[in-house]
Amino acid sequence: GFYGNIPGMSRFVVHFRASALQTGMPMFFHISGRAQALSTTTGLIKTFVKRAQRLLLPFAVCYVLLIPPWQYIDKEYDWEHPGSFRMRANPVEWLPRDWGTGR
Repeated sequence: GFYGNIPGMSRFVVHFRASALQTGMPMFFHISGRAQALSTTTGLIKTFVKRAQRLLLPFAVCYVLLIPPWQYIDKEYDWEHPGSFRMRANPVEWLPRDWGTGR
């Protein structure tokens, strides 16, 4: 894996993921619920449009900006590959190939 060659890093990643999920998600739901409870009441259509803007728009932007680099690093990182970044493929060549295969 990605952290296999760094001593102790695999254990650190497992512990970080566990603690992030145990504190991050409950905190997110608490803050979200508190914000909803303290907001003014509005109609159904207005609420739907507002939530779509708050949730779907950031999701779409992050899906385009964050997911491809994450997949690129996950699939193309190679400890045996020479160079400073240790990547097997150029990101400009990799992106159309990855999106074209539908993986």
